[in-house]
Amino acid sequence: MKKFNPLKLILGLLAVTTFMSTAGAITGTLAWYAYVTRATLSYSGTSVNSTIQLQVGICSDHQVEGMPAGVTEKQYDGDPSYYYFAKPGSGLSSSIITTYLDSTNYATNSLQAVTSGSYVKGGALSLKKSPNEVVHDHSVPATHGQYVFLPLVFRVLQSDTPDEDDYVSGSELWLTGSTARASGGEAVDGNIYKALRAFIDRDTTVYGANSAFIFNPSATGDASATTVGGILDLSGDSYYDFERVGNHDEEIIFGEYTSVGGVSADGYDGEDVFYDINGTGITDRRTTFTAKHYPSVNYYSNYNSCVFKTAAYETLTSIAPVRDPADGLSNADPAHPTSICTTADASDHYLGRVNITVYLEGWDHSVIDDEIDHRFDLGLTFEINRVDI
Repeated sequence: MKKFNPLKLILGLLAVTTFMSTAGAITGTLAWYAYVTRATLSYSGTSVNSTIQLQVGICSDHQVEGMPAGVTEKQYDGDPSYYYFAKPGSGLSSSIITTYLDSTNYATNSLQAVTSGSYVKGGALSLKKSPNEVVHDHSVPATHGQYVFLPLVFRVLQSDTPDEDDYVSGSELWLTGSTARASGGEAVDGNIYKALRAFIDRDTTVYGANSAFIFNPSATGDASATTVGGILDLSGDSYYDFERVGNHDEEIIFGEYTSVGGVSADGYDGEDVFYDINGTGITDRRTTFTAKHYPSVNYYSNYNSCVFKTAAYETLTSIAPVRDPADGLSNADPAHPTSICTTADASDHYLGRVNITVYLEGWDHSVIDDEIDHRFDLGLTFEINRVDI
């Protein structure tokens, strides 16, 4: 096996108009917002040359009816799953993805802002609904219809007309590129794309326990984290939400924290202006994160005495493989590989497996009223090392 230029596969996600009247969409004053996706997920792939092919598919626990022409349904002896493979090198089209998602309880044409809550790399993902004036923390699980879940499989072919023994075992696949952007440019479609997250749940039989991670496709630089706590204006009245505590009213700390403190001893009696306590950079108007202090309510002027929990995420920089002069790829730290899957041997049909969950993180500062009706695109690029036949 010889390493050559990598093979690329591109994933695209398109979201369009938010329909606030759509049944089931979260609207009103107590929640984050829903973003409708028409072409929920689409793939396109190309091979480096005609002798090397990367094949992508979906692993389903049920038979899917109505798959488009060209899709191969496959079952293996002793394996109850159904596998749906696109033609080698062609990738998965949006129609293939949509057909699969239509057969599940997961989102097909709508993504609603949810939250991972506090998250440490290697942990399991447990998406939660937004907090509200009644439920202040992250204790209500998100429903499957609020996000997208894809159980992907990959295999590497050694010939143009493979049989069951013509696939490559031990071939690693890396996530090496991402494009997250406003469909019509930020002047038209704002910044909601910055709230996109992809949870990469790797095969524990290959990578061991605690190998999953959240990926932020729009982030640059090193790994970082999203703060998942703070005061908010979820009621939409331009004032930070508050509640009765003992004999006074006090602003509500939503989300998760290690410790909180620093609320004023007296009610607010200052100017009727917007405060950017959450550090969004917006100071001239109301958003979910930017609001006014209500008169006579005990308030937070800063978070100096608060320690909020965070949701750690990886970036392209933090998971990037090492690229040698011949354009071959390898893990920067072999003991802690950043590849997202590795093709198995014959015992698992030469498949590389990875589950990807795509969602909107509601604690991202992009999830505000201004973003309603905005559109976004998401693209992910995967690469493998070419195999010399």
